[in-house]
Amino acid sequence: MTPTEDLYNRLNRIVQYYNKDLFSGALPPLVLTLQRNQKSIATFDPDRWGKGDGDIAHELSINSSVVTGLPLIELFKVVVHHMTICWQHVYGN
Repeated sequence: MTPTEDLYNRLNRIVQYYNKDLFSGALPPLVLTLQRNQKSIATFDPDRWGKGDGDIAHELSINSSVVTGLPLIELFKVVVHHMTICWQHVYGN
């Protein structure tokens, strides 16, 4: 496994775990990206990705410095916070 595959697999497992545990699996699949944006720790971008067949996916973009520079619990907090924003977008609350 490459370092890229390992990193994204770990991030995906975090999202899957919290989707199941906190959101009862109610969130749609997310596209996870890493970016270097000094203005934010992470962002949720609704309807950001499409496959050309009409399926649209939301994006959870995490600042790469968060992955390497913060304690793991802080990464979890950031992910859950933005998953909550996703839930609010999907379910309108």
